[in-house]
Amino acid sequence: FHIRRIGQMRFKLVASQKFPLRDIRVDSFDDIDTLPLIDMTMYRDLKNLAPWNNLISERETRPVLVASNTSAMQRPVSSGAGITIFPDYAPMFDDSLITLDVPTPSMAVDLWLIAHEDSLREPSVRQLYDGIAEMFVHSPWF
Repeated sequence: FHIRRIGQMRFKLVASQKFPLRDIRVDSFDDIDTLPLIDMTMYRDLKNLAPWNNLISERETRPVLVASNTSAMQRPVSSGAGITIFPDYAPMFDDSLITLDVPTPSMAVDLWLIAHEDSLREPSVRQLYDGIAEMFVHSPWF
């Protein structure tokens, strides 16, 4: 396999404009502990999201809505049901989302591009592989 690190996806606290933030004081990451949170099962396997995962696992009586994938999480977040973490570029693609302007622990996931050596011998596949890598390497989002 040919493996290339192509960037890092940074995660931030995100809520919908419909979420009642003006009625709640959120000055730090720890302040969201008492608020409704929306989690995604895939996040639990990502060790670099430990601050978020620790917060979710320490919740005892307060509910956490758990979604199985990004689409299932997008709906409740957009409707204002709670706060979650999303890649920091997510509000650029959904006008209903805002990034919470509070200090948060560093949470980022490395992005890797992987292809089998045999498939990279095909010129069109190699061109696509290199093109995807260049797109990510030069993107301000990663």
